Amino acid sequence: MQRNFAGGLRHCSELNGTNFYFEQRDRVLNLQDYRRSLDNLSAQGAYNPETRRPWSKQDADARWAQVQKDAVTHQANCAAVASLPFLEKKLKELESGVPVGAASK
Repeated sequence: MQRNFAGGLRHCSELNGTNFYFEQRDRVLNLQDYRRSLDNLSAQGAYNPETRRPWSKQDADARWAQVQKDAVTHQANCAAVASLPFLEKKLKELESGVPVGAASK
């Protein structure tokens, strides 16, 4: 995860499900603004370098679906990173040999 999302980690405060990390430009983009841009690209028939032809509605819809998934994934990645200190503490407790739940007995 760190290797694939390292650039986005410093933007975790913004990655709340309404934005996604755009790795190619190393920036956070708003989903709704991005959707409007995709609609404009397809309406104008602008060149799509990924498909090597003008943007179509299908291209825009496919890209939209992907960035929506990215937004959810980026939010989950940030939540996982935020929980690391807690998980590291639990791991140390487990490694210390104290059986889980022994403190409550």
